Amino acid sequence: MFASPSHLLQHAGLVRALAARAYLRAPRDVEYEDLYQTGFLHLVLAAIDFDPLRPARFSTWATWKIRGGIQDHLRSLGLAQHRGLEGARERADLEKRQANGAPLHLRWSAGTRGAVRDAVMRLPANHQRLLVLLYAHEMTAREAAKELGCTWTSVEAQHRAVILRLRTTLEPLVCDGGWET
Repeated sequence: MFASPSHLLQHAGLVRALAARAYLRAPRDVEYEDLYQTGFLHLVLAAIDFDPLRPARFSTWATWKIRGGIQDHLRSLGLAQHRGLEGARERADLEKRQANGAPLHLRWSAGTRGAVRDAVMRLPANHQRLLVLLYAHEMTAREAAKELGCTWTSVEAQHRAVILRLRTTLEPLVCDGGWET
């Protein structure tokens, strides 16, 4: 079944909301307009595939199709990440710190730089190499995976584990005022 253009425009707000939510979680190099365009395309596809005899409303059906289409688009760019409970906890912690007035961008003192360097040097060699590829060489997860001979999802999982390990190691600096604001 294909919906009329006016029916699609009635659901444009749904596309805007889902694209905006994805945009807030996406890396900086992703543009909102790309996500909106992808979402609207999947709204049209949802309208084509929708069966009014199903017990679900069109907006419910379209939400899943649009969200899935946007996630597929991000995956095709090598940018989508699977966020489990670990990511939810990190977001909750960040929101808590923001609520307490903590600045998002912090300048490091010389001592803090040294502590971070020491923490990185204590990492296993393969984790150090991963950080060099991702940050010094500015490779994407897919490019780093080719270099390391593994999958990009493995690179992302290792990256999350390394960052979590560094955060845990460096947490006393944050709590003891080692950051300059």
